[in-house]
Amino acid sequence: RSRVVSCQLCRERKLRCNRQFPCTNCIARGVLCQAPAAAGGREAPETPLAEPQVSNDQLLRRLESLEALLAARTSQRELASPEPTSNEDAGQRRLSSNVQNWLSDALLLERLCMGPKAGDSAHSNPIVVRTCPVRLITRPWSFVFQNEALPSLAVHPEPIRCVWLPERQETKRLVDKYISDISFIHHVIHGPSVRRLVDQVYDTINQGNPAPMGPIALLLAIFANATCLWTPQDLSRNLFCGVSEARSQASLWQKAGIEVLDHIQQGPHVSLEATQALVILCYSVVNLEGVSIKYRALFSRAITMARELGLHCIDSPRHVFGNRAGFTRLEAEVGRRVWWYLCTTDWILAGLSGTLGGAYTIHPSQMAVHKPQNVDDEDCIDGEEIIGKPLDQPTCMSYFLERIRFAEIFRASLESAQFAALSPDTISFQLVQELEARMSRFWDDAPDFLCFNHISSVMNRNANKLTIQGYILNLFVHGQRCRAHLPYLARGQAGPAYTTSRAACVESARLIIRMEMRLEEDEHDFASTRLRMSIVLHHIFLAFLVLLLEICLDTNGPRQISKSPEAVVAWRILQDAKAQSQQASTLVEPLGRVMRKHDV
Repeated sequence: RSRVVSCQLCRERKLRCNRQFPCTNCIARGVLCQAPAAAGGREAPETPLAEPQVSNDQLLRRLESLEALLAARTSQRELASPEPTSNEDAGQRRLSSNVQNWLSDALLLERLCMGPKAGDSAHSNPIVVRTCPVRLITRPWSFVFQNEALPSLAVHPEPIRCVWLPERQETKRLVDKYISDISFIHHVIHGPSVRRLVDQVYDTINQGNPAPMGPIALLLAIFANATCLWTPQDLSRNLFCGVSEARSQASLWQKAGIEVLDHIQQGPHVSLEATQALVILCYSVVNLEGVSIKYRALFSRAITMARELGLHCIDSPRHVFGNRAGFTRLEAEVGRRVWWYLCTTDWILAGLSGTLGGAYTIHPSQMAVHKPQNVDDEDCIDGEEIIGKPLDQPTCMSYFLERIRFAEIFRASLESAQFAALSPDTISFQLVQELEARMSRFWDDAPDFLCFNHISSVMNRNANKLTIQGYILNLFVHGQRCRAHLPYLARGQAGPAYTTSRAACVESARLIIRMEMRLEEDEHDFASTRLRMSIVLHHIFLAFLVLLLEICLDTNGPRQISKSPEAVVAWRILQDAKAQSQQASTLVEPLGRVMRKHDV
């Protein structure tokens, strides 16, 4: 029923309330919608007490009917709810220990009947792992003889696939590059744990024992990302003679990582390290190829392995996956990071145009996972309780958590307009306005240190990771704002109804290019590799597309890029990007054809 006044939140923040319970503003923010206390306090004394108009018998009958209705609805909820009631819990507690053991075994066997069978675990050929200097590794794998250590006339050596790792100290430098410069963009690891993992893996190899394939896949995925984003400043690590030599190894490590994952997934292997490897390899693939079929296939495998590992119900009180619930507190926190990264990426991909637009596979009602804590890796100690910091305090998880909030906006929009992402020009203007309002509220609640005005004032050559987190967040959010308003950019010229949409679209496009200009002016280290990142390249392309359309819609004079200073800079950046990324060439060539077609 409609309320006569706005809710408490809307009155305090001066927001437009639709006066429904709960209102759309409170739903979007995930807070309790409450009527203002002050309003109720003022109106109560003004209402005189009325004389009772019904008898006591009538009141009793009404109470009995209300109690019957309440009891009926309660019983319906109990039948529909999957959670056990208190009576059921008490009944389970009264079961004898023998009966409980029988029940547990029966449930375990029921799960096993749908799990992997004995024949599924047979590997066709094993993989061995060896080490050598990193500059000598030129192929994803090679073949060695399995029995070459024990030559014998009676034993015929068999060729076996071999994956080569860099030497221990070289691996530590590559891992350090990844943790310090890349990981915070998709922080699905715990830095100190990965550093310890390096020594554990190399100790195992040096002792002649079989190398654990999950950690090996994780290291290979890290190598692929580290070499792909190698910078001139990284030459001080004394691993490669030049940047091009390092970057040429990126696809090599990527292929080796996928090969190892293909091998271990022939059997029932699931591990947190293998799931992390799939996520990190996805980031490598999207930077080298874009959102390709290969990327989507790897991403689907990551979701599948995460579910097999039980990450989607890691905080469920019922412990559906009790046989995999042996996580330490630290492992559980890392598992939450992995799962929520998969969730947000799934929802964001569904919000983009394409054949899979509008369809996501992870539903909030089918998971029980707390959001990760806002805490630095150094404050996460195994065996101790992990206590998060307030969101207004910067950590290595700040961008990650804001990405979750924005992805939830994506998902809410998808639910409002089913399959709208398949054809953006069919999205209703009302939905675009609602999305604009949600984005505005997103920035209202975002920490100041991640907002554009703040990062522009502190961005310098020695800026820390937090500045880059703010840059990427602004780039992504304003890029999606451009996407939302793009169908109404041209319509803004036809009439005043869409003028605000046109202004918002152009404003975000210009802001994206101004951030790029600031990066280049300050000679920031990050500027030398940012164009190899898919998220950066695609949003610069999108911003230029908006500015180009704005130029084409201008009827005053010839259509020239020079009309817009930001468009000139964006076109130059895209041309420069062709020397660093194959994706840039793929994007710029059709863009040039369209410009020639329209005499720009």
